[in-house]
Amino acid sequence: MNPTRTEPNQPTSDSFPWTYGLVFLLAVAAVQISLEYISQYGPYFLFPPEGTNRPAYVALGLVGVAFAAARLIDAVSDPLVGIWSDRLKTRPRRFPWITGRRRPFLFWASIPLLVTSVLFWFPPAQGVSQSNFLYCLLILALQLIFLTCCAIPLYALGPELAKTPASRVRLGAWTGAGTTLGVVIAIVVAGPLVSTLDPARSAEIDTAAFSAVGYQRVSWLFGLLVLLAFQLLVWVVKEDKPAEPLPAEPTSSHAWSDLRRALLNPRFLLYFAIFFLFNVGFLAPQRCLPHWVEVGLGGDEAMVGEVMWPFFVTSLIASLAAPACSRLLNAKWLMVLGMAMITVSLPWMHPIASSAAPSTTKVLWAQLMFAASGFGNGLLYVIVFPILGEIIDDDARGRSGRHEAMFLALHTMTWKAGVTVSVLLATQVMAWLGASIENPAGIFWVGPVAGLFCLVALLMALFYPSPKR
Repeated sequence: MNPTRTEPNQPTSDSFPWTYGLVFLLAVAAVQISLEYISQYGPYFLFPPEGTNRPAYVALGLVGVAFAAARLIDAVSDPLVGIWSDRLKTRPRRFPWITGRRRPFLFWASIPLLVTSVLFWFPPAQGVSQSNFLYCLLILALQLIFLTCCAIPLYALGPELAKTPASRVRLGAWTGAGTTLGVVIAIVVAGPLVSTLDPARSAEIDTAAFSAVGYQRVSWLFGLLVLLAFQLLVWVVKEDKPAEPLPAEPTSSHAWSDLRRALLNPRFLLYFAIFFLFNVGFLAPQRCLPHWVEVGLGGDEAMVGEVMWPFFVTSLIASLAAPACSRLLNAKWLMVLGMAMITVSLPWMHPIASSAAPSTTKVLWAQLMFAASGFGNGLLYVIVFPILGEIIDDDARGRSGRHEAMFLALHTMTWKAGVTVSVLLATQVMAWLGASIENPAGIFWVGPVAGLFCLVALLMALFYPSPKR
């Protein structure tokens, strides 16, 4: 088959328009907003610490089960969406304004994503009940599947827009900034917004009351922002057609062959193991962060933003500085450095929370701890495209077609598997050791236990082969 011609306004192999970087940043931020708002505040919303006068909807032991089961259901969709996107053949006569292998997914999936992102915060029954558990499990599974249909094609655009190691580092900087922005909105901004928009808390007659309304209003606001960001990328970016397109209608043998080849790639297997373990350790403390702030620091959702803003400032600084740092350290050693900064930070969550120091002092300590880990987080945001890009390039040598979406789907599975286990780890440690005002030991120990997972990942990262210059 003859290579297809690239449109004149497409990015070259060495650069891409800044407008592409900007809309990519916004779309990546949308992924984080959609995922992190539910992941961060969902467990806290469903079962807050006992003794805080907040409504509960699902038993603590079942909260982690709901999140884990939903992600396991969603995980099945990752490689399917990746293979589908790699081989998608649009019909210009039917949808002339949505061409390419990636943009149709973002256009259509972002619409039901808005619906499920809102419905999660409307449990059908008051109080803890089995019906709430089943409802949340269903909505979570649907929400994650629709998000997968947006996220995997979006990230698969990365190696297509940036075709050289240097341009991939630059796109990684845009991605890191977008990821940081999205998490800032989903965690730092969301906390004060929930508190402000909850009419029960604003009522002067009962300052100790809480309701679900604040969470529901924020879900509408964030859902609309996410929809707008995805649609903006659809209308701004024009995809290159692949020089050697894959068959539009894959057989099961073709799909399995592609997947098996990727899963047997030694470098990717090591990459998968490293980031799975690291994500478990890194994300587990985030899942209990509202509990930790309320019980250990004496705050509420608004204080979550107060203690976390240094994390996102340093994370953004590190992401923007990563292209310059890459001249001194390659992607492997940037990965090792980033993981090391986070690994040494997490265990401090226990002594900070259990200290008898005043709340203001503990907040300052928490800010310093998160600021240190933020530098590592920003570096890790950037190195994904350089490392995965080389894996994809190596896989494409000696064969027809490229499989960006499939590898990005497997990368997403790495992250989702880590998220799944991190929720289970956090909720089970709290359930086993205590998650109440009277016995907060489980909340305090999540950080040190999670740090052990990060340490194992860091040791494995030392043996990852250095990318080629």
